[in-house]
Amino acid sequence: MSTFPDYVQKELVKARAKHPRAFNSMHEGYAIILEEIEELKLEIFKKQENRNRLDTLTELVQIGAMVQRLAEDVVIGEKFRK
Repeated sequence: MSTFPDYVQKELVKARAKHPRAFNSMHEGYAIILEEIEELKLEIFKKQENRNRLDTLTELVQIGAMVQRLAEDVVIGEKFRK
């Protein structure tokens, strides 16, 4: 059975393969995370009978992956560029 961090790691690998260029800035990362949060909001605000737990989990995983990517590409990456 996979854990949430396992799902996030798999999503991050998939995202990096699809979009290999690193985030350029905190602003770019924030915009992408905000887009993912908006998608989660749409899922959460669906009527209960139309809400799908798997879709909700998918959005949460995508947010986690983009948060990790921002940390790795920009925040931690800056440490190694100095």
